[in-house]
Amino acid sequence: RAAVAHVARAPSALHNSGIIHRDVEPANVLVDPFRNRAVLVDVGIASRHGERAELAGTPGYMAPEAFRSPTLDASADVYGLAVTIYELMTLRRPWPLANTAAETIQLQRETVPPLPSQIAPELAPLDEPLMRALRPNPEERFPNVDAFCNAILAALKATRPHRRSSSIPVRRNSISSTPAAPPVPMPVPREDTARTRGVVGRSRLRVIGARRAGAWRAEL
Repeated sequence: RAAVAHVARAPSALHNSGIIHRDVEPANVLVDPFRNRAVLVDVGIASRHGERAELAGTPGYMAPEAFRSPTLDASADVYGLAVTIYELMTLRRPWPLANTAAETIQLQRETVPPLPSQIAPELAPLDEPLMRALRPNPEERFPNVDAFCNAILAALKATRPHRRSSSIPVRRNSISSTPAAPPVPMPVPREDTARTRGVVGRSRLRVIGARRAGAWRAEL
């Protein structure tokens, strides 16, 4: 739960600067053992809001609209964040592995994933916010990542503690991959003192500019 609470706040800082991450996935969630927190890393394929960008990302975590539109908005990160949280909480992907990216996107558009409560009954409070954020039509998702984060954090408060001995299966057909970090106990931040849990990794100056990049990093 703590990792979810930390990561859920991360894309907000990007969006406030007009940047879309475009690659929110578990492989880009790392554990910072020095500050006891989870962080979202790697903005290597980030783009400006509404900017035309080449197709890039990880099949299964990319929003369906990314395959047909060269421009994306914040709802694409809401989708990737929802897939990531679904996997972190259930230890399963919303959709099974597919052989090709085309088959993956077809599953995302045409198949409704199992409710989290069908996998673990104690996750029932997450059913509504996750299913809404995973809708293939971006207009039916949350209006922004902050609204989604608030709904997820409220749902997490309502879940009961649980233990399961399972592991997330190794992902295939992934465009990017990062080794998983060892788990570290982390405190859940209070809602009224939430901090952005983001780390700027491999920033591209063509996205935000050299002068703005320095100021933005200082602010984070």
